[in-house]
Amino acid sequence: MNYFTCTIIIIVSISISAVSTDSCPEAQCKCSQDLTVVNCDSKPSLNLSNIEFPSEVVTLTLINDRLKFDTSADRSKIANLSRLQDLSLNHNPLTIIPSFNISSLRSLSLQDTSLTSVEFPPSYSSSILQTVILSDNKIRSIASTDFAVLKNTKTKRLHIDSASLTTIDQNAFTPLSQLQSLSLNKNQLKSCDFLSTLRVLSSIKLDGNIFTSLPQQLSTPNDIKIFSFKNNNISIIDESSSLFVWQKKNWTNMRVYLEKNPLIAVSHCGSFVF
Repeated sequence: MNYFTCTIIIIVSISISAVSTDSCPEAQCKCSQDLTVVNCDSKPSLNLSNIEFPSEVVTLTLINDRLKFDTSADRSKIANLSRLQDLSLNHNPLTIIPSFNISSLRSLSLQDTSLTSVEFPPSYSSSILQTVILSDNKIRSIASTDFAVLKNTKTKRLHIDSASLTTIDQNAFTPLSQLQSLSLNKNQLKSCDFLSTLRVLSSIKLDGNIFTSLPQQLSTPNDIKIFSFKNNNISIIDESSSLFVWQKKNWTNMRVYLEKNPLIAVSHCGSFVF
């Protein structure tokens, strides 16, 4: 009689449901209860290699942390956040706009980050940015190609205040075809030829610059409803002013703000000067 020994191996497959390990990196950050808001601010010794951000994060602030994002490892920490919409990196020594590739990003704030150029890298070509804040930097000039990468975005709000701006190319904002609000306060601008290229702009703020008269671009019909030239060097508004063109053509749905200008001669301008 032949005896056969049969070894039967029974493989039991155990399916373990994936359990989210998302948690707040509490040693360095503060988070909302649902982990959609993460604030990691004023941490000068912050090391991104030691942090895992929650995958649910929608709003992330890394303010005043001495970050540069000059390595792909640091940039990937941000780029891998697939739900991120609002990113603030204010008060970090970036020097250039970091090459993030975040398709979900809608708002980017790089205020006081030692930028000397506003040129966006190619990684932003497919972004859906709506708000960009680049204030408190030493930018000085904006070239015609600086925003070229953003031509397919939906950027509606752009702030470049206190950036030592003296020159802006006439076509600098042409790629931003959906721009509605532009703030260039506290610079050293005395002309704004670029206004003629902004087809859907509704508000322009040029407070604290060095305009000596209202620009002639204001005489051209457009969608701009609010012009702000507070605290400039405008001293005379007479019949040659663009305001009289408005009055003559009855463009009464526009407002010009001129507070804190050394006005010494103002002829009648209807209700256009506020």
